[in-house]
Amino acid sequence: MLAGRRSYIDVFSSLSEDFKNSTLFFYDINLKANYKLNDKNNVFLSSYFGRDHFELDNLVGAIWGNASGTIRWTSILNDKLFLQTSAIFSNYDYTLDNLRSGSSFRWKSNITNYNFKPRLIWYLNSKNTIRTGLDYTYYNFKPGEIEALNGSGINPEKFEEKFGTEGAVYVDVKQELSEKLSLQYGLRLSNFSRRGKDRIPTYATGSPLTYNALQDIYEENEVIDDVSYGIGAKIKEYWGVEPRFSSRYLINDMNSVKFSYNRMYQYLHLISNTTSATPLDIWAPSGPFLKPQSVDQFAIGYFKNFNNNKYNFSVEAYHKSFNDVTDFIDGADLLFTENIETQIAQGKGRAYGLEFQLNKSSGKLTGWVNYTLARSERKIQGINNNDYYPTNNDQLHEFNIVGLYKLNERWDFGANFIFGSGRPVTYPTGKYKQTGLVVTDYQNRNGDRLPAYHRLDISATLNPKVGKRGKWIFSVANVYNRQNAASIYFNEVSEVNDKQVATGRTQATKLSFFGIVPTLSYQFKF
Repeated sequence: MLAGRRSYIDVFSSLSEDFKNSTLFFYDINLKANYKLNDKNNVFLSSYFGRDHFELDNLVGAIWGNASGTIRWTSILNDKLFLQTSAIFSNYDYTLDNLRSGSSFRWKSNITNYNFKPRLIWYLNSKNTIRTGLDYTYYNFKPGEIEALNGSGINPEKFEEKFGTEGAVYVDVKQELSEKLSLQYGLRLSNFSRRGKDRIPTYATGSPLTYNALQDIYEENEVIDDVSYGIGAKIKEYWGVEPRFSSRYLINDMNSVKFSYNRMYQYLHLISNTTSATPLDIWAPSGPFLKPQSVDQFAIGYFKNFNNNKYNFSVEAYHKSFNDVTDFIDGADLLFTENIETQIAQGKGRAYGLEFQLNKSSGKLTGWVNYTLARSERKIQGINNNDYYPTNNDQLHEFNIVGLYKLNERWDFGANFIFGSGRPVTYPTGKYKQTGLVVTDYQNRNGDRLPAYHRLDISATLNPKVGKRGKWIFSVANVYNRQNAASIYFNEVSEVNDKQVATGRTQATKLSFFGIVPTLSYQFKF
């Protein structure tokens, strides 16, 4: 299978005065193939390549995307043993262009992974299954490279590459103890090694930062030396023991309950100083000054079928406890700092919530309703007065309703409504002058919210007549043209007679990308 697509938002956005000098489009390509060696061996190949392009009125531009490829060999060793081996390559990269006159520059960064995963599945009998395997990943981080554009005075710079390896061995057992009770349990032993070639600074106090409780600030410690590591040399190593357990009990044919617990370690850290969805986040590996994150997760759920399995209902509660979560300190500069440990701090976190879902799976009208009530918070010394604060992805309410109606053999209709509480943001609360410069003042981290997100999508599908192959699909996304905020930014500049003029007054501007989007498509098989 070979598939590709390209959006043409840029063609139509040029008709708008707000976006006539902007670029906004994406494209991607997918490839899948399989080859049957014999009755017991198959080879599968898949790959993906995608790019997003964004440029706003000659002010800022960005290009980001992924490239990945997977080759997987599956083999039936006998009637009880199944072997699956995968080799995976992936690369994520982004480019940021600052196009403002006099200070234009280009910033580039990427992360590359090479992953090898053999897995053995052993079907002992109809009630017992064992899965075991290895998982090995090699990481290559290129944190950043900056170059001048259009003859600006920006000094070019390239940060040191970082390397790491992550390995794991695991075993998972699934058992049906009785007709009513089934268990699944296992253990995973993981390892992460930060590798050279690199130079690791030595700080006077042994750590990059010291928290000054009197002034409620972090102070960067003096670098007194550095240690050089050769290619492949071990800089720092971590181990993680990850148990997991789940059970299901059938009360009767219509009711069941589930319980689960698992512990996981994450050795890569995603660090962002923006709550808007952007591709320009910083990925940093664990190392001498950055511990891996861990989480303990508990969940319990109740499930019910009724009306001859025409409907099913579920409710699930969960709680997560995090250790060594990472966030930037106040005043951090993440993009242009090589020693990222001087800009971040670690602490603890928690997430908890309730999820409800009702499904209708038969009849002319099918669909589901889903509601989630959730919280996600962090607590890190020196941030938000040392109190818990919402994470960037905290969303109290999320509601979805999907309906599909089959009128007859030729016409299908669908509708989808989404509602979500506004994401956390940190708005400025004031400003003052210091040595002739205007300084913006902020208070609580993520103490404000974007407006709520909601939209309605509808579709109609005209299926082909008997003997025909093609079908038409008519759809409208965001039917009532809701201008959902991607971000809200503040400035003291207004446009007067097509010129940027300083007003001295702070004003908030909502940035929205997509309103109503009608679509007509034709699909056919051959």
